[in-house]
Amino acid sequence: MRNFYVTVSAFIKPLALFFCLFFISKSDVKGQSVNITVNITPPYSPFYSDYSGPNANKVFLTVQNLTNTTKNIKLTGQLEGDNGIRLTTKSNYVPLQPIVLAPNQVRQLNGLALKDIFDVNSLNVYGIDKVKLVQTSRLPEGNYTFCVQAVDLSNNQVISSATPLGCTSIRIAYPDAPILISPLHLTSLNATKPQSVVFNWINAGFVPIGTQYILQLAEMPSSSTNPDQVLNGVSFPLINKTLNRLSYILSPTDPPLIIGKKYAWRVKALDPSGKIIFKNNGISKASIFSYNNPIINLNAPNITSPLANAEFLQKGNVSVEASQPVIDIAWNTSLAPPNAKIKYRLKIVKIKEGMTVSALLKSSAGLAVNEEVASTAIKLKPLDIAAISTLAGNKKSVVDGSAPSVKAQLEPGASYAIQVVASGTDESGQTINFSNLGESNTVIFKYTAAAVAVPPVNNNSTIAGRFVYRYKNDGEKPTSSLINFPSKYIFKKIGGISRMLLNDAPFPDVTANEMFANNTETRPLKNAKIKLVYMRFETDIENPTKYTDLKPYDEEKQPSTYQQYAKKYKEDEQPGKVVGTGTTDENGQFSITFLNDMKIGLLSELQSGTYYNKAFGAICISIDEDEYSSSDMMIFPKNGKTIYLPDEVIFPRSFRVEMTVKTDKTTDQALISSAPVAGYPVQLSVVQSEYPTKPSYPVEAGIVTFKDMDVTLLGKKAMVFKNLILADNKYAQALEQKFEGNFAYETQTFNIKRDVCNSCPQTYANYRLSKRNSVFEEVFFKRNLIITPKKPQIYVRAMTLQNGIPSPLANATVTIQEYATAKTVFPNIKKFLTDKNGYFEFRDLEITTELQGKERKVIGPLRSITISKTGYNIKTVANKQLLAFGERFPAQVEQFLSAAGIVAGHVVNEEGYPVIANIRVADGPFVKTDDKGYFVYANVATGSNTQIEVVPVVDNYFPETWKTNVLQGGKTMLSNIGVSDGRIVVREKLHRFKVKIVNQNNAPVANVKVSIGNNPGVSYFTNNEGLTKEIKIASPDYEFRIRTEVSGYVNYDNYHQINIDKVFTTVPIALIPAKTIVGYVLDKITKKPIANARVYTISGTNEDGQIQNETRTNASGYYVLNGAINQSTFFDYQSGLNIQKPIEV
Repeated sequence: MRNFYVTVSAFIKPLALFFCLFFISKSDVKGQSVNITVNITPPYSPFYSDYSGPNANKVFLTVQNLTNTTKNIKLTGQLEGDNGIRLTTKSNYVPLQPIVLAPNQVRQLNGLALKDIFDVNSLNVYGIDKVKLVQTSRLPEGNYTFCVQAVDLSNNQVISSATPLGCTSIRIAYPDAPILISPLHLTSLNATKPQSVVFNWINAGFVPIGTQYILQLAEMPSSSTNPDQVLNGVSFPLINKTLNRLSYILSPTDPPLIIGKKYAWRVKALDPSGKIIFKNNGISKASIFSYNNPIINLNAPNITSPLANAEFLQKGNVSVEASQPVIDIAWNTSLAPPNAKIKYRLKIVKIKEGMTVSALLKSSAGLAVNEEVASTAIKLKPLDIAAISTLAGNKKSVVDGSAPSVKAQLEPGASYAIQVVASGTDESGQTINFSNLGESNTVIFKYTAAAVAVPPVNNNSTIAGRFVYRYKNDGEKPTSSLINFPSKYIFKKIGGISRMLLNDAPFPDVTANEMFANNTETRPLKNAKIKLVYMRFETDIENPTKYTDLKPYDEEKQPSTYQQYAKKYKEDEQPGKVVGTGTTDENGQFSITFLNDMKIGLLSELQSGTYYNKAFGAICISIDEDEYSSSDMMIFPKNGKTIYLPDEVIFPRSFRVEMTVKTDKTTDQALISSAPVAGYPVQLSVVQSEYPTKPSYPVEAGIVTFKDMDVTLLGKKAMVFKNLILADNKYAQALEQKFEGNFAYETQTFNIKRDVCNSCPQTYANYRLSKRNSVFEEVFFKRNLIITPKKPQIYVRAMTLQNGIPSPLANATVTIQEYATAKTVFPNIKKFLTDKNGYFEFRDLEITTELQGKERKVIGPLRSITISKTGYNIKTVANKQLLAFGERFPAQVEQFLSAAGIVAGHVVNEEGYPVIANIRVADGPFVKTDDKGYFVYANVATGSNTQIEVVPVVDNYFPETWKTNVLQGGKTMLSNIGVSDGRIVVREKLHRFKVKIVNQNNAPVANVKVSIGNNPGVSYFTNNEGLTKEIKIASPDYEFRIRTEVSGYVNYDNYHQINIDKVFTTVPIALIPAKTIVGYVLDKITKKPIANARVYTISGTNEDGQIQNETRTNASGYYVLNGAINQSTFFDYQSGLNIQKPIEV
């Protein structure tokens, strides 16, 4: 058979003999007396059988003695690749027999001769592990150059030319995985009835003949975006088909695709024989497509009321509520399909200078109206007191449920833009596509203000800034605590004299801020409510310079008395008064404007002897969320001004818990009772329905599984969970180790919040100021997580081991004999079978206990466990074993069964040359023969009906399977042809056939010349039965041209399909009787004969129009033409020839 290697993925393990071709020893060249030429026939295969041994037909080595004396030489060489691999012959290498070259002799060597010359022990290997190279049986990809030199054995001197003479190059490459063509990645396919989805892919290059493809298709979970992870993790894909072509059409008989779902698909190329290994294991890059109903397209809404540039006038001398007129808003839209769900979002925004209307409408934070409605006609009404009380956060409008109307407060004198955004889904839930992204035209109207009085003096102040948060580190202190209050006195020169004067400089806008680092771990404090609170600070230092010099008036340990102390101060100095509120946006930013009627800065100063007291008033910001501490910063606002604060860090109010896993008090359990357990898997989790969903909730780092993470604290093995928020229920779980270790304990759950919340701090706004950044520390406590043992379990896996290769035993019998007590004579017997992977599991085994003294002890049952399988010795796992609570038995899951069978043999092809193959006996592992095809395997299954499998490692041969009797206690010689010497004959994958020729009466025709293909020089003749001899052809083609020639019949010439098979097939051909025409070809004018003229009959053509019968004239112009169907003018009855009149040309 013709080998077809465009790329290489796997080859024969005993690679060493091939490498020995390419080794060079380093010695000085004294002179050229031997010439060496190396040729390797492409394509270049890494398979050893193609280069060395009986199957080698690619390597040709010419060795020529250039002298008149006999030379005794050895060959050495070097193989070097551009991938860093280099292999050379050891300098002390001596062959078993030298190569003897007679004077001027030329010798031709091939792979079979090289097989006995080289040995793996003669090699130096660089750039790759030598053991790995032999074990993997293939060369890595790369470009290789190897050179062969001759060395004189008498003086160990090189006597052939150096590089580049005696050298050749080869390139080895592996096939690429397929490339997906359609559906394209992230495309949407329209659903059809019936379903019909076409999958196409191509190969990146040439691949071996017979390559198969596995098409895999799986549904994408909504939480995943990586199609490769989905396909790797799915045990049973929706589609998992093995194909022989580069496309597949998903038909109605395949599992149905679900509308609205996304699917991952990919293709895996593989060689059915398992010999070719593709790059990335043949797996293509996965793609995703969605399967949807055809998209419905509708026009965006069109606002018809109010008209563009309409003006609405505020009413004067009435209440604010009554001053705003009612505005009718309406729009047109396309007719929606039946059962569609269409909704509209009404947006109204105040137009601001310097910003486009489009940008304002897209910013949800500044919208005066941002409501979802179902009607296409809405009335815009003013906000009343009841509606204002329902507003929360940044919300500025409400929907009136009793009528299709929206209530919002408009600002007199401002212009507004209206837009309606449509969205919806069809009856299947698929999104409807609106033009212009569903956005309507924009209509602008003006709300003209009534005449108003001159506004009073501006006593308002604004504080703007941004809050970010991160978790506080253990023991973290402020990076700086300096404050920059103005000193009481300053020195000024007056008339050249320095005088001390009172300092009238203002207080800074903000101080005691940025005390904690804003690093890469911070996140914006989103959608959090905040309050501006007036605070009083006192000090006994005349000129305080540090934040710690001040004492806030909210006593840390007396929150219940705080409000009583506050009442003794005047209204504009009362600590704890809330002067403004607000909410941070998505980026943590805020801006709050408030009436600044509080006394800010120095409030009082008192000095009496050594006693000194100062008091200051400032604005502090309280985070009005239970989960956070508050900032330390002190703000001194100025009327009519805005203070812009730098980013400020706050801390989530978190806690830490140290969990120690301990066993309960049960006696006779697998672990020590009431003792800590190291390395036990513990998981901290939150029930999804209980987890807070508000946007301001901090991101927690501890909601993950911690497995085998041991932290030594106070001499005990424990697990520490950090950065946990008290605002939700958290559960610590000691997980059951289902298939790990030798313990079987129940999963235990521990609610952390309920355990610690008795000490949870109070959270009202004023007291939260005492929980400011500088004094906040994580709560830390310890808890035990008690685990309870389950009833004992049995978990085993039946295995066999042959030639060091393990293999599972399916359907092995596990026998359990239960003795109620140690005195029981007759056990209760139970039998089970292992699964396809050799596993057997028996949970919740019953056990009996009794009270012995003060402890309860296990007294039964006692269990004996054995594993058996036909052809193998019985394996005893336990003998009257007493199992404890929480025990998974046995400690060693894999139990190996031995067998008494020994098999031997050797694998050859039909010509008797050895073939390397994998041998399997019964359900044992595949074990490879040596490089001569020989094998001896012990510990194999025995029996009269034992199945033998032989799979050659090279795809050139068919595998063989048969059943035979494997002896117990002796060696069995295996053979598939019934001989006693252990020969196993594998047949090469060839086109095998005979041609049978018959006439019109179906009688055999002898002495028919039969030729195959385009080479008529190679012919076969039929015997008396009309049969040719057996014909074997190695070819990747399946169609063969067959031609016949015989006197008295029309020449046959046509193509037949002949498959590769282990047995011969017969190709029948029926011939048509014909005449033989003879005659001359003459020149029409001179009447002289014409030599070498082509004579043929037009009727004698095959299906392709090729001439079947033709001939040439001789020097006399004479011709004899066989196989003619035409009737002749003259016929000689005695000779049987048609005599044709001379043809004049």
